[in-house]
Amino acid sequence: MSYLINSKNIKKQMKKKRKRIIDYGIIIVAIILLLIIAFSTNVINIQEISQNVRKQLYGDPIDLETGLINNEYFGISSER
Repeated sequence: MSYLINSKNIKKQMKKKRKRIIDYGIIIVAIILLLIIAFSTNVINIQEISQNVRKQLYGDPIDLETGLINNEYFGISSER
């Protein structure tokens, strides 16, 4: 009889452990997704800022009237 009681307790404990592992897994996945979203938006913002700074320093990357490429904007050296 005590064997049946012990096996029921063990089954309950195993269920609790599985549920706890699943809960922790969901929390960890949610945290990772939030971190990925936070870092990806920061990278996009940094790229936009750097493009705006280069545009203010050197002008447009391509002159729309003539079609010439602005070498300074892209960091291309015109010396051979």
